[in-house]
Amino acid sequence: MGGFRRDMRARFNGRPALRGFSVRACLLCATVQRPLWEMKILHCIPNLAGGGAERQLTYLARVHVQAGVRTHVAFLARGPNYSRLVESGATLHESPVRGFYSPWPIIWLAAVVRRLRPDIIQTWILHMDVLGGLVARTFSLPWVLSERCSEALYPPSWKTTLRRWLGRGCSSVVANSVVGLNYWRPLVKAGTPLYTIPNIIPTDEIERSAPAHLPPRCASDISDVVVSAGRFCAQKNFGTLVEALALLARKKQFRGFIFGDGPDRNGIRDQIAIKGLSATVAVPGYSEDLWCFMKRASVFVLVSRFEGRPNVLLEAAAAGCPLVVSRIPPHEELLPPDSCCFVEPENPADICRGLAECLDNREAATKRAARARQLVAAWSPEAIGARYTQVYADLTRPAWQRGRGPRPPGLRE
Repeated sequence: MGGFRRDMRARFNGRPALRGFSVRACLLCATVQRPLWEMKILHCIPNLAGGGAERQLTYLARVHVQAGVRTHVAFLARGPNYSRLVESGATLHESPVRGFYSPWPIIWLAAVVRRLRPDIIQTWILHMDVLGGLVARTFSLPWVLSERCSEALYPPSWKTTLRRWLGRGCSSVVANSVVGLNYWRPLVKAGTPLYTIPNIIPTDEIERSAPAHLPPRCASDISDVVVSAGRFCAQKNFGTLVEALALLARKKQFRGFIFGDGPDRNGIRDQIAIKGLSATVAVPGYSEDLWCFMKRASVFVLVSRFEGRPNVLLEAAAAGCPLVVSRIPPHEELLPPDSCCFVEPENPADICRGLAECLDNREAATKRAARARQLVAAWSPEAIGARYTQVYADLTRPAWQRGRGPRPPGLRE
């Protein structure tokens, strides 16, 4: 391992490894920007569940493979996004050990890194920020830490403390929101590159999706459809949403769908039954047809207590669906007032008001939806993929070219 570490340090600090190469040859290599197709990126993620980070990785892997970047993904468990990642063409490395707290995954990951010798390691989600960060720092490899949420997701614990301590030594932080980047700004070392890169929105795929047909048991005369989606946990605030839907049901006939999975799903279903909404609001679970339901929906609602840059909200905007969203800083950073209807996340009556406003005034809701759709149109896979490759290119330049070390002697300006 020691020889590999010396090679890696020499490679990324602009110093010759002196293992069968002349100093002159190494110095010449240090002045040349590495071609895109020579980059080897290893993404590390805990699993391929149905969350936004996992979905974003599948989009990024696909666009980078198409661009010629040698893209590898290491993960501990499969999930709904596994098939999409296989279709992306990335090289997959699945851990034979499933235990998240076993010592074997880090041993396995270190073996993968030693065999691949990647140019950059990029980590996703807390568990792999810890494991992947430890391995990247052990091998002295450039490490890109992906921040997908905000400070509220990380209450004090030994895991978040370890993540912050390791993250201080990362090579770069890429966040999908300003709020997420501000979390790391005081934690990382001075001079560490910080980037805000929006989520990839596959607008073309969403446009090709056909509006969903409602289940046969839905009343044919009910045209209003309310859709929400996300992980069933306290962050997404589905309990308050159900309270708001109960208030809305007193005023209007509608059909509601809350898609997703998570630890609170059964509790939300019980709450729906208690409120007498079982015939009105369905909880179908995770669905690959979510875009189809977004295109059929009269309104999409997301009343999260905190967020980074929610994937599902942006996809609803790309589908042209009117939006009702919680008034929290990440949403206000993302969407101007003329593109959605803001509501207070802990106030069921206000959420009900926002939903009723969209359902009663279709013309105004459609205009807001068109504005939101225009905003997300620029975040295509190609545009966002190019921004990530620029991050990688900057990190693979020698240290002296990044202003973080002396120029090697004998090189011209």
